[in-house]
Amino acid sequence: MTFARKASLTSGELDMSALSLKWWYTFRVMLQTNRIATAALDESWLQVRSKAAMLSAAERGEYLTIHAALVVQQHVDKLLREDPAIPSNVANRMLVKATDRVVHHLLGRLGKPAVESSARPAIYGRQIQRA
Repeated sequence: MTFARKASLTSGELDMSALSLKWWYTFRVMLQTNRIATAALDESWLQVRSKAAMLSAAERGEYLTIHAALVVQQHVDKLLREDPAIPSNVANRMLVKATDRVVHHLLGRLGKPAVESSARPAIYGRQIQRA
């Protein structure tokens, strides 16, 4: 006997339930990414504001990205230690999105435009490895 028959749900209702769960999971990841980015922004700002203001646009973007990725990585690692059920691909996505958000806000605080680049810095090539 299948789950649909036990629960008296049609396949359409099961599909709708799966979509709702997927939406909720995506929403929770987005909220967690925002929390990580906010915490990392406060930490990063104090450390980069004087140095980043003196760098050229290209150097500034790379410096901020690398610095932000390191700070965000610490927050993501802490989250993974607290909840080991989080899949690695979700953790990687949170790392990239939170880092992008932190860099965007740091550049905004500095009053400097972001340099458009066709390729992301090498820091994004690193994947989170589970122990």
